[in-house]
Amino acid sequence: AIGCAPERRKVIVRGEAPERAAFVLGPGAVLLGAVTDRSGAPVKAHVVLGEGGKPESVTAGADERGEFAVDSLPPGPLPVRVSAGTKGRIRDVVELAGGATTGWQGVLDPGRCIAGTVVDEAGRPVAAATVIWHRGAGGLEDRAQTSADGSFTLIDLPAEPVRVSVVGPRFERRVTSDDVCAPHAGLVLV
Repeated sequence: AIGCAPERRKVIVRGEAPERAAFVLGPGAVLLGAVTDRSGAPVKAHVVLGEGGKPESVTAGADERGEFAVDSLPPGPLPVRVSAGTKGRIRDVVELAGGATTGWQGVLDPGRCIAGTVVDEAGRPVAAATVIWHRGAGGLEDRAQTSADGSFTLIDLPAEPVRVSVVGPRFERRVTSDDVCAPHAGLVLV
């Protein structure tokens, strides 16, 4: 119900007689959020409230002003995840009170990143190539797709060295660069 916190309860039905279940919905919480980049400029972004993929998670979009509003949320701690492409990500937890409005401000941070260009053997940019960074023994961590000019940016890299692999539509081999870990390093993979 609008304005009420959701309630989930398991109801066991025994036999064919109708069972009666009573649900008492308490007041829901309202979250008013704003998303900016590090300079304070508002950013349009994708917002996930709750544990992503679970039925009780809620998705919202921060508009051109970086603002979003969601009501009928359950009181208590609520995970907040925001993503805005190469502008960065946010992972946070906000405490909500039933029947109250809570304001939240998130600042996107791309963290450590690698920006580069993928080109073929002739030096032509490769569009739609997949650039993947791995931690340690090759576990997949994140990926980006190259734009029409072959450029890409990988964000939110850990402090330790990572491996970067590229799989392109015009070539079948994988190119790997070991120990790429300098922040904002330019990198050309061929």
